[in-house]
Amino acid sequence: MLGTFRTLLAIRIASAANRIIYYAQRLPLIGKRIGDDWYASLPLKRAAAVVALIVTIVWGFLTRAWYVGLLVYTPVAFYGDQGAGHGKDLFLHIFFLLSFLVGAVNRSEVFEPKKEKYIAVKLMRMPPSRYMKAALGYRYATFFVFFLPSLLLFGSLAGLSLVQAALLAAAVTLWRIGGEYAHLRLFAKTGIVLIRKTVPLWIVILAGNALAYAPLALDWPAFAGMIALHPLFLILSAAAGVYAVFRLARYGGYAEAVDTASRRDEPLFDLGRAISEAQKADVRLRDDDLADPDMPAGLGGAAPLPSGGGYARLNAIFFARHRRVIARPFYRRLAIVGGVGAVLIGAAVLLPDTIGPMLARLRLSMLAMVFFSLAVGERICRALFYNCDISLMRYGFYRRDAAAHFRIRLGRVALQNAAIGAAVCAVLTAALLASGSGAAGGNQGGGPLPNAVDIAGMVAERIDSGDFPSGDAPRGDAAPGHPLDASRFIMLWACGLALSVFFSVHYLFTYYIFQPYTTELNAKNPFYHIIHSVVSGICGACLFLRIPDSAFTVAVVALTALYVGIALLLVRKYGSRTFRVK
Repeated sequence: MLGTFRTLLAIRIASAANRIIYYAQRLPLIGKRIGDDWYASLPLKRAAAVVALIVTIVWGFLTRAWYVGLLVYTPVAFYGDQGAGHGKDLFLHIFFLLSFLVGAVNRSEVFEPKKEKYIAVKLMRMPPSRYMKAALGYRYATFFVFFLPSLLLFGSLAGLSLVQAALLAAAVTLWRIGGEYAHLRLFAKTGIVLIRKTVPLWIVILAGNALAYAPLALDWPAFAGMIALHPLFLILSAAAGVYAVFRLARYGGYAEAVDTASRRDEPLFDLGRAISEAQKADVRLRDDDLADPDMPAGLGGAAPLPSGGGYARLNAIFFARHRRVIARPFYRRLAIVGGVGAVLIGAAVLLPDTIGPMLARLRLSMLAMVFFSLAVGERICRALFYNCDISLMRYGFYRRDAAAHFRIRLGRVALQNAAIGAAVCAVLTAALLASGSGAAGGNQGGGPLPNAVDIAGMVAERIDSGDFPSGDAPRGDAAPGHPLDASRFIMLWACGLALSVFFSVHYLFTYYIFQPYTTELNAKNPFYHIIHSVVSGICGACLFLRIPDSAFTVAVVALTALYVGIALLLVRKYGSRTFRVK
């Protein structure tokens, strides 16, 4: 077993070292000094292996600290101070639902597709049983070691004792081992690989996250906090984990399970081909697209060709020809905003006492995650790469002019995101006004509920009259920070439109500078993933950070202007070298 573990670790470290060398060659300034002979140099390879080992260990601790600190402790720090002990219960509630419930369902080491699994079992002919026992041992030993410091630190800040934090780390480790065995038994009995069942998996993920954070918004009790450290549950977790360890050590069906995972992960087999074809089909031009009468002449339609020349004409034709790929995500987002907005506005009028206070507590910083989720860009970049750039990137003139077509595309993407942003801002504006109209003249007398026309009329009447309720204060005298404060509307629209531009330039800039897509449409550049992870993490943190609206608006507008300037400068300077086929 120890020899298998060393082999497993060697495969991981060698792969990580090769990646470090490969991507270090892409760094500015120092990249040119790193040649391909580094791969064959034993001293350099050993040095890279040491760096990879250190990075792997540090990354394990950092990811757990990021998870516990940002997703669990940060909401507690800003919302868990209502009463003694409430923060501790809320910390346990969120951690229990995310780690014990969601984590046990959506993660399985046995069935997780990995190249390492294919290399070890298929190429090196390692016995599946021996490989899987070593992999499981490494996985859950490091799981406990990496989780323990984060739980000790953030758990103590939330009110847990060191003993309770250590018990929680042990309980979640043993529970996840029990979940691993449950995944294996489900496959043995039914042939179902649960982590590949998209619908039930996402139901559990969404429901678990909604229940985890529900006490923050709805004042629900942190019911799961009473379970996590209950003696009976700790005993159940220990029993499940010990039993699973015993059964996993004696399990004889690893060959079939590992074969399922490794064959599906092999690039020459099902999963790689299926993912590649699905990604290409998502952005590929269809025959019925060319039958669209609005298609420009010469492309199967009757509409006149776009005016202009050069790259402007090229991109105009591209966006016209691929309108299904480009427009459908845009219209879906508008439909989602419209549907949610209609429900929100109706609820604001009909239930002013419930919706009004919630809107009053709404901070503009919360919009960062909304715009990050709704912004179009990633799919457009994939469509541009597969249907246009993958061929043109091979020509030097096209790479040299990267800045020119970057500006043209930025304008088109920004228009779509600005329209989505304007829709979000309009919905929130109408909901704020409707909550005021509902408070003053909503359905409080028990009569028939107003329909959509009545609601629209009530909102319009309040806008025309200028009668914005702010306690007993007349119009213009609203207290600062009140949801109907006029300055707040200005900040809402400025912040919303700035965020729209920010995410427009973000997707295109990372596409042009890092060009993460391979010919199979897989995004493999680690810098690309790191930047997007940082941005998504910051947006997630904004849900909980109590940033004043004025400060957040100024920061977003300034950061957007800075980002646009930097993007234009760097694409003009480095685009000819980075915007290429890999």
